[in-house]
Formats: sequence, C-alpha cells, structure tokens
Amino acid sequence: MTEQEMLNNLTMAIVPMITMLVLVVFVLLFNRIVNGMLCKRLAAKKGYSGYFFTGFFWGMMGLLYVVGLPDLNAKKDVRAVMKRMVNINDRVNALEENTRRM
Repeated sequence: MTEQEMLNNLTMAIVPMITMLVLVVFVLLFNRIVNGMLCKRLAAKKGYSGYFFTGFFWGMMGLLYVVGLPDLNAKKDVRAVMKRMVNINDRVNALEENTRRM
C-alpha cells in the first residue's frame, strides 16, 4: 500500500467522523438555544425578565426551574382583586349603616 492510498483511506475515515461531530454540535447548540428561548418566554409570561442563559446553560433543568418560579402577574392580580373586595366590603358596610339609621 502506497503512502497516497494510506492517506486516502485515512481521509475517508476521518471525514465522516468530523461531519458527524459537526452535526452533533449543531443539534446540541440548537437544543440549548431553544431551551433558552423557552425559558425566556415562560419567565416573561410569569413577570420576570431574562432567564435565557438559565435555559441555555442548564437545559431542561433550567426549564424546570423557570416552571417552578412563582407567577408575579398572578400576585398582582390577586392584590387588585383583594383591593376591590375591600372597597366593596366598605361600601356594603356603609350601606348597612345608612339603612340602620333610617
């Protein structure tokens, strides 16, 4: 076997390996970017900013972390409802006092 044939055989063995490595790296990077985007969107829906790198670096664990975050928007909504309930309760109490006086 000549030196040229050995080089050709080596090249034919290495090129598919490099191609597969590039493909695996691309798929993993794409997966991390998608996880980062999902974390960022979910965190934004819950009232937080950022969290892209949580999903990017931690993958599914980061996504589970963001899923477990408390919803800040829901807390704001609950506070608003509680305020309205207090206002309604105050009005009902005022009406009850007015009817008792009559």
